[in-house]
Amino acid sequence: MRLAGNPELAAELDRWGRRVFLASFGLLVSLQSFFWLNERYGWVQPGFPESGISAVAAESRVPGDSTRGPVAPEIPKLRDPLAILAGKEVMVVDRKARLVPLSLAREGTDLPVITGLEDEPNRAELLRNALDALNELRRRHYALYARLSELHYDAGGGWVAYLTDNALPILLGRQELEERLRTLALALPELEKMESLDSLALVDLRFAGQIVVRSPYRRGV
Repeated sequence: MRLAGNPELAAELDRWGRRVFLASFGLLVSLQSFFWLNERYGWVQPGFPESGISAVAAESRVPGDSTRGPVAPEIPKLRDPLAILAGKEVMVVDRKARLVPLSLAREGTDLPVITGLEDEPNRAELLRNALDALNELRRRHYALYARLSELHYDAGGGWVAYLTDNALPILLGRQELEERLRTLALALPELEKMESLDSLALVDLRFAGQIVVRSPYRRGV
């Protein structure tokens, strides 16, 4: 920059202009680095927003470069996978309610599936109850835990269990899920000695101290 009338001012403006240019250049480099990093790594927060029921997985979107090689995804570790949570994303969940997308989990394909919680306003509490009940079932009655295909929450009637080898709905109700599953674990072997599960319409354990078995309605019988 040149000003013929005031050489000292011109020199000062020249120095000022160089400082502005350097500062602008540094800011541009910082912004470029930020957007490059943001493009390189994507952060997602699947699962429920409530405290204690969330997980963060950072996965590289860049296959690698010539200097560092491929970048492996950072996968949150589950200490004790307990169930699969089905919703907008399919997640593997452990007994501490830590979540990892099924696609990133190292195990979990043979676990019971929890469904029906996605639109429930108290889904965090329902999930916590389901995890506590499943953990106790696995600890004390593993045969039923291993046979449990799905634990579904129905807004109208509460929890419903399904077995891996039968589509028979087993109604468990809203309350005391752990107790209802314990009752099912004890009663199911005896029930199967007397009835074929394929011949039943449903099993109802919603009433304390009672097991109601319903057969399909047959017209004219």
